[in-house]
Amino acid sequence: MMPGYKQVTVGTDNFAGGKKAAEHLIAQGRIQLVFAGNPELPEFADRYAGFKAALRNIGADEAGLVIPAHLTTEIAYNEFCAFLDRGRSFRASSRFRM
Repeated sequence: MMPGYKQVTVGTDNFAGGKKAAEHLIAQGRIQLVFAGNPELPEFADRYAGFKAALRNIGADEAGLVIPAHLTTEIAYNEFCAFLDRGRSFRASSRFRM
């Protein structure tokens, strides 16, 4: 049970999931990673913390690049388009929906 919530939920280890996803990409030789998700939300914050821990473990810029993508596909797509329209870019060779 999470502090401040009265309902009981079953969830995943978001920290471990974010760390494993980043480690998978790092193992493929990728170190300039993009985190897609809103790290201000509790589940995403934990995933982002795991993501940063994996980067910190290899001495890389632990912040990475963050695109605060929404949970819905259409809004996330529009956020990515806006990101690219601002002149930002990245090479997507592997994708994870965090």
